[in-house]
Amino acid sequence: MSYYHRRRIRRRRRDMVPLAAALSSVVLSVTIVTLLGMGLQAGLADDYLSSLPRLEEIEPRETGLTSRLYAADGSLIAVFHGEENRKLVSLEKIPPHLIQAVIAIEDERFYKHSGFDLEAILRALIVNLRTGQIVQGGSTITQQYIKNVYIDREKTLERKVREVFLAYQLEKEYSKEEILELYLNTVYFGAGAYGIQTAAETYFNKNAEELSLGESALLAGLIRSPAKYDPYLDEDAAIGRRNLVLQKMVELGYITAEEGQRAVESPLHLERPTIKTYDVAPHFVEHVRRWLMEEWGANAVYRGGLKIYTTLDPKLQVMAEQAIAAFLPEPEDPWAAVVAMDPKTGHILAMVGGRDRSEQYNLVTQGQRQPDGEAAVVSPPYEYNLVTQGQRQPGSVPKVFVLAAALEAGYHPLLTFPPNGPLTFEMPGEDWEVDNYGGTSYNTPEMTIVEGTARSVNVVYAQLVMHLGAEKVIEVAKKMGVTSPWEPHPSVALGALDISPLEVAVAFSTLANYGVRNEPTAILKVVDRDGQVLYEHRPQSAQAISAINAYRVTEVLKGVIQHGTGGRANIGRPAAGKTGTSQEEADAWFAGYTPDLTTVVWIGYPEERRRMGVIRGTRVQGGSFPAMIWRTFMAGALQDKPATDFVKPEEDVIPVLVDKENSKLINRFTPPEEMELRHYRYGGEPQEQSERFMEKKTLPDVVGMPWEQANHLLLMMEGFQDVELVPEPNPAVQAGVVHRQEPAGGSDIPTSTKIKLFYNQAQEGPPQPVVTLPDVVGMPWDQANHILVVGNGLVNVKKIAEPNPAVLAGVVHRQEPAGGWRVTLDQEVRIYYNP
Repeated sequence: MSYYHRRRIRRRRRDMVPLAAALSSVVLSVTIVTLLGMGLQAGLADDYLSSLPRLEEIEPRETGLTSRLYAADGSLIAVFHGEENRKLVSLEKIPPHLIQAVIAIEDERFYKHSGFDLEAILRALIVNLRTGQIVQGGSTITQQYIKNVYIDREKTLERKVREVFLAYQLEKEYSKEEILELYLNTVYFGAGAYGIQTAAETYFNKNAEELSLGESALLAGLIRSPAKYDPYLDEDAAIGRRNLVLQKMVELGYITAEEGQRAVESPLHLERPTIKTYDVAPHFVEHVRRWLMEEWGANAVYRGGLKIYTTLDPKLQVMAEQAIAAFLPEPEDPWAAVVAMDPKTGHILAMVGGRDRSEQYNLVTQGQRQPDGEAAVVSPPYEYNLVTQGQRQPGSVPKVFVLAAALEAGYHPLLTFPPNGPLTFEMPGEDWEVDNYGGTSYNTPEMTIVEGTARSVNVVYAQLVMHLGAEKVIEVAKKMGVTSPWEPHPSVALGALDISPLEVAVAFSTLANYGVRNEPTAILKVVDRDGQVLYEHRPQSAQAISAINAYRVTEVLKGVIQHGTGGRANIGRPAAGKTGTSQEEADAWFAGYTPDLTTVVWIGYPEERRRMGVIRGTRVQGGSFPAMIWRTFMAGALQDKPATDFVKPEEDVIPVLVDKENSKLINRFTPPEEMELRHYRYGGEPQEQSERFMEKKTLPDVVGMPWEQANHLLLMMEGFQDVELVPEPNPAVQAGVVHRQEPAGGSDIPTSTKIKLFYNQAQEGPPQPVVTLPDVVGMPWDQANHILVVGNGLVNVKKIAEPNPAVLAGVVHRQEPAGGWRVTLDQEVRIYYNP
C-alpha cells in the first residue's frame, strides 16, 4: 500500500470521529480548569494531585542523537542514526525570527502561561464542540516537550492531565529560554530530522543560524504535521503553511507586513544535504562501525550522538579507488582490495575492501517510512570487507616471514640452494612435493636466498624452510602481525594457508618500521554527546624482530622491484615489496612499502577461488595487475613527499651462523654440530660459504680455450656456480684466449668455489666489463627488458617477435645467449617473445 493511500485512509478515519470524542475534550478541559485553574482547594483534588507523578521522579526518555564519523582532516565521512537523526545546537545559534516563528504558530502565549494555557484549552474546547471532532488540542510548547520526552503518546484523559501537571512543574524548574532550547532540539520536523539543526541541514543544507525568515517559517510550519506539509512531497501545501506562519508573525508584531510579504514571495530553494551516510570509504566505515558496536552497542552508536575521529585520509582513499578502476574497470573483472597504512603509527589511511555493494542500494525503492511520517532505520547493506574479513591464500608473500626468521636465526642471505625442481620432501602422513611456479627452471645449479627472493623461487624457499622449521617461521610471522591460525607445516613458506590483507599490511609495516609492530588503528578518539572522551587511542607497539634484520630484509626485498618479479611496481624511489600468486592463479598480491607508506593489493573473486587467467592480454599474477595498481596508488600518494631511503640502524650487530672450523658462512650441508652462532657488525661478516661438507667436482683445464667457450663449459656443462673473467694482457696467446686459471685444472673443489679465468685482452681499448646474463625466459617482455637494461646495464638488447602458441602473448620463450652466459655490456642479446 502506498504512503499516499495510507494517508488518505487515515483522513477518512478522522472524519468519522464520533461526538463522544469531542465530549471527552469537554471532560478534559473541565478537569484541568477545575483542578488547576480554581486553586486546587477540594480534598478530592488534593488526593488526585498527590497521586500524579513528580517531574523529578520520572526518567526522561533519552533523545536519540546522530553519531558522526570524521576523517583525519576533520571532514565528515559518515553518520550513524536510527529513527532519530539529531544534532544539538544552542539557543544562541538559533535566529530570533525562527524562535518567533515557532512561538507564533505553536504557542503564541508562550511567555505568558505557566506550562499550560487555559485560554488555549477553552478555545480548543469550543472548536471541538462545534465541529464534533478533536480539531485543536491546546498543547503549549512546554506540553509538547513533556509529551516528546517524558510520557507516552496515547490519547487519553489521564495522559493529558499528567502532561499538563508535568509541564507546570517544568516551568518552575527551567527558564523559558531553556525550555525553548530543549524543545527545538527534540521536536520532529519530518524526513527523519529531529531538532532544528538537523532540519536545517535536511531541507536547506545549511546550519540553523543561517536560516532566512522564509526558511524559518517553513520549518516552524512543519511541526504540527511533518508528513502533511513535507516540501519534498507536497510543495504547495508546504508553501501555504509557511505563508500562514508568516501571517501569524505579522499579526503578533514579530515582523512588519513588508517583511512578511517579501518572505511570502521568496522561492523555497530546497537543497538536500551534500554528505550522505556511507558515501565515503564504505568498507572503512563498516570496519569502524563493527568496532563501535562491540565496544558500546547499537544504542550508543545509533542514538548516542558520538563523535568518532578516525585515521582515514580522504585523498588517499580516492587515489586507491581510482587506481583499482584504472586497471579493473569492467563488471566481470576480478575484485580488488587495497589497504594503506602509516608504518610508523599503524594508522589505516585508506581501505578498499572490494566493490561497494551499496552502490545498488536505492533509497526510493528500499528506504522505508513509518505510517506517521517518521523515518525508519535506513542504512545500506553492511559491507563485506575483504581487507579485514577476507581470508585468502597469499602465494609467495609469506616467503618474507621465512626470510625474516632465517636472518633472526643467523642464516645469511648469501646461503645457496639448488633452484630447480621438482623436489619431494618426506613428511609424516603425506610427502610434500614442490616445484617452481609454472615449472620454471634456471640455468644455474645454485642460487642465493637473495636471488631466490627476487625471482620468488619456490624450490629455494622450500629447502630454506626445511632447515629452519615451520614453527620458527610462524612464531616470527605472529610477532610481525599475523593473527590467523596457521598450522606448522613447511608449506607455510609457499602460501598454503589463509591470511587477510590487513594482516599483511601490519607485517610489512613492521619491516618498514625497523622491526617495530604497531597495532592497526582506525579510530583515534570517541567523544560522547556531553564532550566526555570515551576512548582515546594509545599506541601499542612491540619489537617483533631486530631493527637491523628488518633493514636487511628490506634490502633483499628491494631487489624484487629492482630486478625481480615486481618490476612493474617500480615507482622511481626506494621501495621494497613482494609478489604473491596462489595456486591456480585464484589470488594475486603485491605488498610493498617505503619509509613513509605501506600498501597491500589483493585481487581475486570474493565468492570463490576461481582462476583469473588472462585479462585483456595480461596474465594475472602478483607482478602484473596488483603491482601496477600498487605503483599507480603509491606514485600518487607520495608525489608531494621527498624520496627517502631506508637508513641502516646504528645498532647493526647481526647474528651469523658460521662453520666453526674456518669461520666462513655455513652451507646447506653443514651439520648442526659444526655450526656456531657469532655476531658481527653488518657488512663485516663473512661473505663466502664454507666448502666443508659440500659436494666436490674435478675442475676442467680450460687454458687455451676462448673465454666464451671456457665460461660456458664451467657454468652450463659442469655446474660450477661462480666464474669470474679477468682480462690480463698476454702476447703469447691470441686475444680472448684463456692463458691461466685459478684454481688450476684438475683440482677437486666444491661447485660454489670462485673460479678466475685470465684471458688476453686486446691492447687497443680498455677492458670491457662482463656480467652474467640473467635467465628471462617466461617473463613478460617488458619486465625482461627492464631487468636486462636497467638491472644489468646491457645496451644492446633486441626484442624479436616470434610466434609460439605454447606461451601467452608478450611472454619471452627463448633468449640468445642463454641465461648464465657471461657477456660484455655492449654484446647483443636477443629475447624472443610471442606477439
